[in-house]
Amino acid sequence: MGFVYIKQLQAGNNWGAWITRVLDWCRRLFSATRHVKVSYRKAPETRKTNPRAPSISQDEIDTILDKISDGGYDSLTKEEKEKLFNASKK
Repeated sequence: MGFVYIKQLQAGNNWGAWITRVLDWCRRLFSATRHVKVSYRKAPETRKTNPRAPSISQDEIDTILDKISDGGYDSLTKEEKEKLFNASKK
């Protein structure tokens, strides 16, 4: 019987698949499963923007980012670093 079973497996017929399915079902029935539901909510805006803070245009940000890609963050001036920091808050 074992020889016939092995030959059938080699031919692509798994006669024991139902046993594996039943055992897997029993294992899932008695195992503890964790059902975690993840939900994303937008956090309420708690920061108040400074109305006196100068606005920075997208072109200025792009120029600063290009300068960072060419020479690194240390190549920025103090004002450019401050502009980038303020733009990241918005």
